[in-house]
Amino acid sequence: MKSFFTTKINLTTNNNQNYYFGIFASAIIAFGLFLNAIQPGLILTDGGIFSSIAFKIQNHGTLYIDAWENKPPGIFYLIAIFYFIIPSKVYALFIMSSIVFVLTSLLVYDIYFRVLQSLFKSILFTAISLMFIIYPNNIGDGLYTEIYGTFFILLSIFFWDLYQSNESNKNGFLSMFTLGLSFWFKEPFIFVCIPLGIYYLWNLKHKKHMKIFIVSFIAPSLFFIIILLVTGSLKGFIDMIIYNFTYLNSDVGVPIKEKLSDLYDNFIDKLLVLVIVYTLLLISKSDTQIIRRNKIFWLTILMSSSLFFLLTPYNFGHYYYVFFTLFFVVFIKTYHASIHNLPIVKLLFIPILLWSIFQLNKTNALNLTFKLKPYQADAISSRLMRDKGKSLFVDCVEEGGYYVKGNVMFNTFLPVALPVHFSDERSGIENRKKLWNELSSNPPEYIIRYQYTSYYYWNLPHNGFYDNEYSVIDSTLNFNQQKIFLLQYLKK
Repeated sequence: MKSFFTTKINLTTNNNQNYYFGIFASAIIAFGLFLNAIQPGLILTDGGIFSSIAFKIQNHGTLYIDAWENKPPGIFYLIAIFYFIIPSKVYALFIMSSIVFVLTSLLVYDIYFRVLQSLFKSILFTAISLMFIIYPNNIGDGLYTEIYGTFFILLSIFFWDLYQSNESNKNGFLSMFTLGLSFWFKEPFIFVCIPLGIYYLWNLKHKKHMKIFIVSFIAPSLFFIIILLVTGSLKGFIDMIIYNFTYLNSDVGVPIKEKLSDLYDNFIDKLLVLVIVYTLLLISKSDTQIIRRNKIFWLTILMSSSLFFLLTPYNFGHYYYVFFTLFFVVFIKTYHASIHNLPIVKLLFIPILLWSIFQLNKTNALNLTFKLKPYQADAISSRLMRDKGKSLFVDCVEEGGYYVKGNVMFNTFLPVALPVHFSDERSGIENRKKLWNELSSNPPEYIIRYQYTSYYYWNLPHNGFYDNEYSVIDSTLNFNQQKIFLLQYLKK
């Protein structure tokens, strides 16, 4: 059955020039927003964990055994690849995240242009969406797993649009393959993949190709499983997945009402006109069952992206990243399906976009920065780099970036002790025992900590482990102007 969505870019000379000018403009906007939010050396909590684990993997560590984190392997392997390509780990992380955000901007622009067929409309809509896609509160240091999983979802949609327009099975296979990559960065992407995959298979031009399309979707999973098996990480990966079910069942949680309130305040209220237009497009009359079904598919995909912040007991900005990004894609797909029944929306679309930018500028200004601030090592990272071959344990969860900044390894099973993994439940108590056994039996040469000790430290049978076994040898101010201390082991 042929899909209603079969638009092509009209490759007249003028339109082709417009398309590529828009590509260039989108990349400039994205990079300006990126530099406004992220500079080399900005490595926050999650980025510090992921980057240090990738560092250990690169140095023959075994993922989920002596380099543990409750995330699928995609982000660790991707970072390790950039470490291999770019000698400076700090700049490897910066370049990796900048490339992904710029490519994301190109993908969304292409998706928009295929429907709008207008340079001005497409750039305006891209600018609005990028103000939320590259929203500092939600992207942090640019290393969150949601960013990379969403990128592969967008890449999948891009290839699917190519498949629909030129009937090349290669693009269809690539669409399913990249879709299958997304949940190897974070498991909840499977909830987005299922309706999107069903949508693809339902709208296949030739049903005889369905099996090979399904194989293309499964191929990334087979690839990762083989790598995990060969590296000795498969059992640890399975144990990690089981562990995550316990993580989700935590008794401590932010109420859904509060999360929906945050969604309204930070997104819906700021884009109220576009949200209203989307609702009108969604409920407008559908001339055919195919159009009605596809509108429902895209709505389902948008709703599935809300599970990222609804399922978890916690509430962080990056959990909303997938919903923020996919809203604009779902909007443009629904716009394409419904616009002929609401011609007034097409007529007023540019004023609607201009009004949205005007409203956004009051709270989310389009702040573009084109100045690169070179990374400079501070006192602690400089000292660590001079003393090669030593081990480090970072006591404060926000400072895990010092492993790559100081080019030093952790000798515990995890790089930092996130409180969520050291609760009073069975798994948390087991993690406390394991970490204490590693710290006490093989003390790291260095420890980084704040003035105060961390949550997990209070529950260890240490009898003043830091005070008795270590001495303060240096200090510096971190990104938030908090003082952090470098401790050195007192050899006896």
